[in-house]
Amino acid sequence: MKRLLPCLALLLVGPAPGNTGGCAASQEDDGADFLAFCLESRSFACLRAEARGEEVDVQACVDAALESCEAIGFWPPSCEPPPRIRETDACIDELRRSDNLNLRLRGDDGLPEIDECRLCS
Repeated sequence: MKRLLPCLALLLVGPAPGNTGGCAASQEDDGADFLAFCLESRSFACLRAEARGEEVDVQACVDAALESCEAIGFWPPSCEPPPRIRETDACIDELRRSDNLNLRLRGDDGLPEIDECRLCS
């Protein structure tokens, strides 16, 4: 109970949800960084394979993902303007879900067939 009180106090004293602090657009409206998204999404592919029980060296898989992402380097031309941070975050959130582990992967980017991960038309 003693540990619960400080947490409850933070919730009561913290800022209200929403756009607090001004009228400027949120950072989520900014274009997403390709390398960060590519590495995170492909790293999840490694972790997802391990979670499905596949034999995978996760560190080697993540290292290969980094090399692959660096080789690609940027969003494809079909992604102009680039996806927004909120869009890439939504995809990563879906990749974290255990109930999406067995979805079929698309061949072009190695991402599962998840609506939130269809970032480029």
